[in-house]
Amino acid sequence: MGKLLVPLLAILLFITCKKDDAETKIQVCHKNQKEGTSHTITINESALPAHLAHGDVLGPCFETVTICNQVWMLKNLDVDRYRDGTPIPQATTAEEWIAAGNAETGAWCYYNNDPLTGATYGKLYNWFAVNDPRGLAPAGWHIPSDAEWTTLESCLNEIAPTGNVGGKMKEPGTTHWDYPNANATNSSGFTGLPGGARGYQGPFTGIGDFGIWFSSTEADAIGGVWGRYLISHDGLIYGSYDLKKNGSSVRCLRD
Repeated sequence: MGKLLVPLLAILLFITCKKDDAETKIQVCHKNQKEGTSHTITINESALPAHLAHGDVLGPCFETVTICNQVWMLKNLDVDRYRDGTPIPQATTAEEWIAAGNAETGAWCYYNNDPLTGATYGKLYNWFAVNDPRGLAPAGWHIPSDAEWTTLESCLNEIAPTGNVGGKMKEPGTTHWDYPNANATNSSGFTGLPGGARGYQGPFTGIGDFGIWFSSTEADAIGGVWGRYLISHDGLIYGSYDLKKNGSSVRCLRD
């Protein structure tokens, strides 16, 4: 009997280990309260509530850039969960994207459904994800309002009133931007990239040619929202009237 017990325990331990290995892994920005530092760690999904209670934040730690008195994320948002840990549905097919828009529920996708684009350009979100009460932006951050985008534009124009505000916000060169990427200097450090967009019926358009970002401000009661976009062929920044069902990039502002 004793000889059978050891193999049985080994089998049970093996099964338990395999179960743990299969558990979903997620990233959190872990705060070392004693040292006052933060770094990204990977944890089991079941451990998330304890980490949030400790003061950790769902998602990786974010690089930032300070422009005038505003602190922006240096990259476009690339999260697939709301602030409370609830997964945001990924909509890959046109049918899934249209269904999310019609149901007015949050959804995200990679441009052309290619995960490789996410590492550079982040995800595209519909505005229902932006406006979800569970919070698209990680703790300590928010989606900028139309007024906060205007503050950024005004500040950059006051520093050097050349009318080239968009150029000050674009990554220079043609590694990511299509030619000619006119007047791009990135003197602000914003490092705007041309992540393109997804239309409400599902097609993708514009990667390399333009970058477009949602604001949190509704434009009207019929499905419009304000945003901003940068384009390759000039150095201006444009206000955009976008549909909530469309997919755009998101850049967060610190609270």
